[in-house]
Amino acid sequence: MNLTDRLRELDPGLKAAARIVAQTAPEHDADDLYQSMVEAIMLKQAQCPEFLDQTNWYICRFATFTARHIARKDQVYIRYAKPEEDLIPFTNPDKEYDTDFSPMDFLPSGTMNPEAAVIHGEDLAEIARVIMSLPKDNRDVVVMMVLGESQAEISTKLEKSRSVISRRVTKAAELLADSPLKDCIHN
Repeated sequence: MNLTDRLRELDPGLKAAARIVAQTAPEHDADDLYQSMVEAIMLKQAQCPEFLDQTNWYICRFATFTARHIARKDQVYIRYAKPEEDLIPFTNPDKEYDTDFSPMDFLPSGTMNPEAAVIHGEDLAEIARVIMSLPKDNRDVVVMMVLGESQAEISTKLEKSRSVISRRVTKAAELLADSPLKDCIHN
């Protein structure tokens, strides 16, 4: 018996098996599964010509296992991989979407927009430049004040009197009067 005749003979059983598998895997169409089953039989026959000598039950069982494998593989993929429509809000052409969106809609929440990030980076660079332009003694005091330490804590850590620290803070405040750090230094 040739392949075509054998497939005609197996057709009702294969279609019934495809419908059963499709009921357990709603994302699959019975006709698609049926085509995959026929393809699997054809590939197996090409690899092993004696395959068609098997019983109808054996060949249908082989094709059913193939269909179940395809359904399980796709179910596992869907379970562990996010569907595209969750990733991109405009994938369904039948559904009307709000097309007023920006690239910022795709960034995680709490992410700075690019313009704010550039401005923030420029501010930090200016702060670093201003601090580095101060004399070493004043620079140490300013860094500690920016980190939130009080003048008493700074005088203890640097082992200087509070009046020395107070003078350094005043001097640093004068030097930083026109910088972004002016609000961080309190006399």
